[in-house]
Order: sequence, then C-alpha cells, then structure tokens
Amino acid sequence: MRSADRARVALLALVEGTPIAACLDPGDAVARGHTVGKPMPLTEIAIVVDDGRTAEVGEVGERRT
Repeated sequence: MRSADRARVALLALVEGTPIAACLDPGDAVARGHTVGKPMPLTEIAIVVDDGRTAEVGEVGERRT
C-alpha cells in the first residue's frame, strides 16, 4: 500500500486510565489538526485549572479524564 493511500488518525493516549481518550477523524485532519478530536465512547475529558474547577474557554489548564 502506498503511503498516499493511508489515512492518518490523531490519537490522544494516556499513561494512566483508558489507553486512548480521544480520536480525530482522518477527514478532519486538515481543518481541525489543532485538536486531538472527540472523546472516545464512555470517556469524558475536561480541562481543569489549579483550583480544580473546569477551565473557561481560553484558560490554560490540565487535562482530566
């Protein structure tokens, strides 16, 4: 199979917890390459700040699954 025929899939994997938390559909790779994609089924992802609350849009925080 030529490399041009292969689709790329972006995945977000974790060290602890579920092995794969999010996946970006290959069709969205160009338009949405800045994101890791949607959470996998039965997975919730939140960005939290130092005090534990969910981050607002534009706030820097850490991923919590």
